[in-house]
Amino acid sequence: MTRLFALVLLLAAQACATGFGEAATGRVDVIVVPVGTVPGGVSFEQMELTVAEVVLEPEGEDPSDDGHGHSHLVQPAWARPGADVRTIDLLGGEQTLESLEMPAAHYESVSLLAADASSGDGAGCALFARGTAETSGNPVPIRICLLADGALATVPIELEVGRDDRIALRILSSANGILTGIDLSRVPLAGGAILLDDRSTPFEAAKLRRNLASAFFAGDDEHGDDHDP
Repeated sequence: MTRLFALVLLLAAQACATGFGEAATGRVDVIVVPVGTVPGGVSFEQMELTVAEVVLEPEGEDPSDDGHGHSHLVQPAWARPGADVRTIDLLGGEQTLESLEMPAAHYESVSLLAADASSGDGAGCALFARGTAETSGNPVPIRICLLADGALATVPIELEVGRDDRIALRILSSANGILTGIDLSRVPLAGGAILLDDRSTPFEAAKLRRNLASAFFAGDDEHGDDHDP
């Protein structure tokens, strides 16, 4: 009996050490909520953003314990694989970007990593927008195409994920300041249109990228029952 009990303890320890133990998890729905409008006589008909990855960062180097001494089972909080991208409408209503099963932990930031769209009107662009701008009293077409450049935006959050939680994490995206610091009247026309992209207008494109990075901020998170889709 003593040997059997010792064997059970040994197998349990090995199972835990090799990852067979099950860490507590909860589900986080990452939702983007577009808000605001672009001021200054600019009207966009289309504004799309392609996202490759969503990363939830736990607090500190050691994210958490699962409540049973299994902190070594809590893995880095990466979300969607890079090949699985999603294009969201920044002029539409709220959209679920990803539904993630996450280790129980306290998370302090969420990061969005951009990718270039492979199809559609914005193919080849991470951020694509088109519309009309008033310059010198005349309506002029405007087109924006920004290439993917690593992390798009990192948003500070205070998110506590517990065992079997179901949380809606809302990230607000404001279009209000997307053109802040950019004088459209000074941008040379290309084919009768204002074109803002990394190659033709790198200075303005850099400002656009900074404006876009600061356009995301945390909304209210909502806890609910966990029901796997």
